[in-house]
Amino acid sequence: MPDAAGRRGRDIWIFHFTHAKVRPLIEQACSRMANVRALVFPPEGAPPPESMPNATSRPPLTPHRALLLTTVSRYLERARLQEVREGISELEIQKLAYFLQVLGAQLRLRFVRGTYGPYAPAMSRTLDALEGHHLTGIGDRSSRVTEFAPINPLPASVRRAEQVLAGQPAELHRLELLLDLVAGFETPYSLELLATVHFAAGHEPETADPEVLAERVAGWSLRKARMFTARHVAVAAGRLAERRLLPG
Repeated sequence: MPDAAGRRGRDIWIFHFTHAKVRPLIEQACSRMANVRALVFPPEGAPPPESMPNATSRPPLTPHRALLLTTVSRYLERARLQEVREGISELEIQKLAYFLQVLGAQLRLRFVRGTYGPYAPAMSRTLDALEGHHLTGIGDRSSRVTEFAPINPLPASVRRAEQVLAGQPAELHRLELLLDLVAGFETPYSLELLATVHFAAGHEPETADPEVLAERVAGWSLRKARMFTARHVAVAAGRLAERRLLPG
């Protein structure tokens, strides 16, 4: 028997089942029902993002999108020198976009205080638009953020993005500044730490004091208080200060 059966509308039935022998029985029974479309789903979760059909139109590679794709690609190259990586997480992409904007990129993103550090809702919509056309891995967003579902830019799109940026020396310089800033912080948690410390430093009153920053990070959430020690915050603050990205 199926786990559950429900009806949507007048002639579409949705079935969920837990035993492999159940599916053919359901399909056989439904085949004898006139004007009925049966959708039978095994309990396997969402299919891999790369296998999901995408009927949306291909968005053009604007200079800002080209900068984002190239940044993701270059960041992944460096991250893979440190450890085996299947791809980049959305959490990391959010933080890379955050620092691109801090360094002067006109991305027009509004970052707010999120669970995992600075977060821009519009960035998630941008990734949704690029999914299946210029990158893959977003899928149907059924994975939790902390599962770090791997996202990868498509090679052809990266090549095209690099061509677009070839005539943008200011953006290429900004990209190099970003890669220098995050060197050694190429993990989801490390980037979250670096971006969180920078965001906390900009709150009123602005501060570059590592002790005050540690208090602000700990007060951000219980999760951050447990994850990021005062020593971690001091290291991140030191990097930001070296790159003149802290107040004062």
